[in-house]
Order: sequence, then structure tokens, then C-alpha cells
Amino acid sequence: VLRGAALRCRSVERAGRATDCLLLSYTFWRKMVLGRTPAHLKAMLRNMVTSLIKHERIRTTLPKAKRVQPLAERLVTKCKEDTHANRGYVMGIVREEVAVEKLFLVLGPRYKERQGGYTRIMKLADRRKGDGADMAIIEYVDREGELRRARPPRPQGPPRPEY
Repeated sequence: VLRGAALRCRSVERAGRATDCLLLSYTFWRKMVLGRTPAHLKAMLRNMVTSLIKHERIRTTLPKAKRVQPLAERLVTKCKEDTHANRGYVMGIVREEVAVEKLFLVLGPRYKERQGGYTRIMKLADRRKGDGADMAIIEYVDREGELRRARPPRPQGPPRPEY
């Protein structure tokens, strides 16, 4: 009986062997969804990005921080320009009105001149008690009370010649 990730693999029907497909798909799927169902993962990412917006720094496990970082960066990029479409996109992910207003009124203008790299992940030396998971802090850069100063922007090289 095929269950879980093996059902999602198309080569099962063709090859007739579930073992190879199950091993490859299962490990990939577990890493991708952090051991959660897709609905649980979506809810967790929404909650984490909302907490990150409200507090501007959260402490979590390293895989979760790596997974929430692109979503947080994308939201700040959308909030640089306050349009109806951008506001609708952000409100579809962040459900708290306080966090949405903070994005558009505080974080968007703060990073208006910055082209990406709004967040930083710092690994912590101590592991979580109980399961020994790697812990990390994800925070916005260029803010009051940050743990480490942001690097100055790299100087731009000469312009590329057009052919």
C-alpha cells in the first residue's frame, strides 16, 4: 500500500517500484514542509512572519528561520509602494491589521532605498533543551537595538558596456 509522498511520485506507476521513489520523495518532502502538513506549514509561516513584523526580532529554530526569511523579504519589498494590489497581497498573508500598518508605515519607508537583504539570520551557540535543535535569531537590519550593525553597501563597479 502506497502512502504519503509515494502517492505524489509519478514514477511509481511507470516503474512499479515504490521503494526508490518513496525514499527520494519522502526525504525531500520532509525537509520542504518541516515535518508538517501543508496547511500547518502555511499557518506557521504566517504566524512567524507576523511576529517578526510586530517585534522585529524573533528566536526560532534555524530551519524555520531559513524558511520564513524569503517571505519576510517579499513582504517588505511589496510594502515599499502602497498600492491597492500590494496591500491586498500583504493582507492575504498577514492577517493582523496592526502588523499590516507597521509594514506600510514603518518598514516600507525604512527600506525604501535598500534593494533586498532586509533581514539577517544569526545562529545561536546554545541548542534547544529537549531535542537539541539549532537555534537562530532572525531580525530586520538597520533598526534600533539590533544585535549587529548592518554592513555598509558595497561600492558599485564601473557600468557594464552595452553591446
